Amino acid sequence: MIPRQSERRQIVELLDDSAVRMVTLVGAPGAGKTRLAKVVFEELRGSFSEGAVFVDLTTVQDPTLVPAAVATAIGVREGGDRYPPTAFR
Repeated sequence: MIPRQSERRQIVELLDDSAVRMVTLVGAPGAGKTRLAKVVFEELRGSFSEGAVFVDLTTVQDPTLVPAAVATAIGVREGGDRYPPTAFR
């Protein structure tokens, strides 16, 4: 059984909207956010012609490091004077 059917459907609908580029799940620790995200990712990963990346932020303790974690996950590397988070501005 897939957990949290209602939430899963809402996330799938968001990701099916071409105007939506990223979905972030927030909530209390242990609520099942990561498990839900992984289920949706596995379900949809082949649906995106340019690919999709699951970025597990469970180990990121400092919010200022989120852009760098995302950059690392999608393969953006530091180069010259360009720090990876600038790729998202």
